[in-house]
Amino acid sequence: MRQKFYFVLAGFITLLMFAVFPSSVGAADAPPRAAATKTSYQTGPVKPAVDAAPLVLSAAPRETRAQGIERFAPLASYLSKELGRKVEYRHAGSWGVYRAQMVRGDYDIVFDGPHLTGWRVQHMDYHVLARVAGGFEFALIVRRDNARASKLAQLAGRTLCAHAPPNFSAEVALALFDNPVRQPALLPTDGWENIYRSVESGRCVAGIIPVSDLAARDPDGVVMRTLYRSPAYPNQAISAGPRLSQVEQEWLARVLASPEAGEALRALSVHYGMQQPFVAASDGEYQGLARFLQNEWGFDTARR
Repeated sequence: MRQKFYFVLAGFITLLMFAVFPSSVGAADAPPRAAATKTSYQTGPVKPAVDAAPLVLSAAPRETRAQGIERFAPLASYLSKELGRKVEYRHAGSWGVYRAQMVRGDYDIVFDGPHLTGWRVQHMDYHVLARVAGGFEFALIVRRDNARASKLAQLAGRTLCAHAPPNFSAEVALALFDNPVRQPALLPTDGWENIYRSVESGRCVAGIIPVSDLAARDPDGVVMRTLYRSPAYPNQAISAGPRLSQVEQEWLARVLASPEAGEALRALSVHYGMQQPFVAASDGEYQGLARFLQNEWGFDTARR
C-alpha cells in the first residue's frame, strides 16, 4: 500500500514538472537546434508588391512626342526589367505642363538639366542616380568689333540670343544681372549655331554658347570677344523621387552606369553625343544649382 502511494506521488511530481518547466524537461535528449542560415547578398532591388503603381519616367520636353518615345521608351523598358516594377515614359508636351507636373511630384524618374535636378534635390527629396559624362561651361560673347559692348553692364536693354528659359544656358546668362530692370532683352533662339550666327550678323548684340562651340567656330578669337566665361557645371542627370526606395535608387544608379545599359540608351546617346552610358553622380555635385531658377515663375516660391 505504501509503495503504491509513493508510485502515485512520483507520477504526480513528474507531471507537475512538465507543467511548470516544459523546456527543461528532457532537454538533454532534445536534438541540437539547427544553425542560423546566413542571408545571401542582395544583388538586385527588393521586389515591390505585385500591385505597386507604375513609376513615371519623364524628361525636359526638348523634342516631339515621337522623338521622346524613340529616345526614352527603351530606357523605361530597361528600368522596368531591372526593378521588376513597371516604369512608363510620359511626354509632357510643353515646358508649362512639364513644370507643373514636375513641381507637383508626378514624375518618379527624371532626365533634365543640372539646375532642375538641383532644384528637386533641394526641394523635393530627389536623389541623383547618374549623369551624362562631362559638363557645361558657357561663354557670353559679343562681336569683337562692337566697342559699345565691352563689359557686362553695357548689355542692359540690349538683345541677348539664348535658348528660351528655363534652359540652363539662358539662366546662367540672366543670373549675371541681378537687377531685373538692368537686364538684356532675351531673344529666344534655338540651336548653338543659330545663336552664334545671330551675334555674328548683328541680329543680337550678345549670345551665350558652350565654350567648346566657341572654340570650334572661332578658335583664334578673331570674330568674337568673351565677356564672361562660366565655371564648369555638371551635365544633365537622371534623378529619382521618394516613391522609389533607397535600395531601388541605389540599384538603378548601379545599372545606369553599367555597360549593359548601352542598348537602352542608344537613341539617347546618339542625340546627346554620349560616348558612354551614364557615369556615377552624387547630390553634392548639384548642390546650390537651384539658385538659377529663383526668378522663374513656378520655381521661386514652390516647395519652400
